[in-house]
Amino acid sequence: MTKEDIVKERISLMSRERQMAAIEVQGDIIRYIDDPDEEMQMAAIKMNPDFIGHISNPTENVQLEAVKQSSMAIRYIVNPSEKVQLEAVIKFPYSIDCIGKPTLRVQMAAVRNNPHVIQYIDDPSENLKWQAIKKDGSLICSFKNPSEDMVRYVIKKGFGYAIRYIENPSEELQLEAIRSDFMSIRYIENPTKKAKNLHKRLKNASEKKAYDQYLDYIIGILDKVENDGMHIIEYDERE
Repeated sequence: MTKEDIVKERISLMSRERQMAAIEVQGDIIRYIDDPDEEMQMAAIKMNPDFIGHISNPTENVQLEAVKQSSMAIRYIVNPSEKVQLEAVIKFPYSIDCIGKPTLRVQMAAVRNNPHVIQYIDDPSENLKWQAIKKDGSLICSFKNPSEDMVRYVIKKGFGYAIRYIENPSEELQLEAIRSDFMSIRYIENPTKKAKNLHKRLKNASEKKAYDQYLDYIIGILDKVENDGMHIIEYDERE
């Protein structure tokens, strides 16, 4: 007989009250108890929510209590109910990655709380994708074959590089993308003459603005040297 067999036998011979007392001392002892009742289950997971992994068929109340304490405890629950899934993703949206088959309602709740978790959802619906890009247009990069309407939407929101997802974009869309980010021209295979001219104009304006800012910075240094330079030199010499 192994030590584990001895432990199981001794616990099985205990009264329910003594089994409960043992759990209150060391919660994961519950793994050696056949069909623990809900009170025993609660006592174990209140000590450590991850101990739910040692319970074969935890009640829904116990599952809820576990994810309330730690949303990541859901990774130890087989086929959690929608109510339990919602409790987990509302508290910590990334816990959706630990749910085998999250319901559509759970997916939506997670994305509403944090749009970036859509990257952990297999084959998200169009509605879910829209929910995500309305919060963060850059997430379009995580979609396979985003619709043209989605691309147009995020381009207007300032994510010009999304034009890469459209084959042979119209001149109007090329101009829209370049206006939002002149560097997005690199993703246009055959930009029109008008698009090229707009890119050149915006690029020159950007470079001029950057150079003006640099000159302002240099002027600030010169002002400081002219006004405080002697004090700085004297201080350095004393050092």
